[in-house]
Amino acid sequence: MPVSLCKLPLAERVPAVQYEFYLWTDGERSPVAEFLSSLQPADLDKVKALLVRVARCGIPRNGERYKRLAGNYENLHEFKLHQVRLYFFMEGKKIVFTEAEIKKRDRSNPQALARADARRRRYSSEK
Repeated sequence: MPVSLCKLPLAERVPAVQYEFYLWTDGERSPVAEFLSSLQPADLDKVKALLVRVARCGIPRNGERYKRLAGNYENLHEFKLHQVRLYFFMEGKKIVFTEAEIKKRDRSNPQALARADARRRRYSSEK
């Protein structure tokens, strides 16, 4: 199946958008959309609030909310909300979510990072 992007609508209207959000989709399936729909309402509200803030103000400078992943991961980033992790890459003013997880340990799950990076590479090669 070809890879495509599906625009992720914001929870509220933002007049001057800094970034737009997209979900990586393989045909009809979007792993991040499935993850978001499985979140508890309180966690989903936190995700929505963070995305509205990023759309309004840009990427957070707070290391507790955002991290650029180092090592073998080119252009891979994460938003952090307590145990919720959203992995993404950036293309201009587009933020493309490729993977998400509930973090269960002190370190990020290497399989989730590998999936996120593989999806980024696949999108780049099919673009």
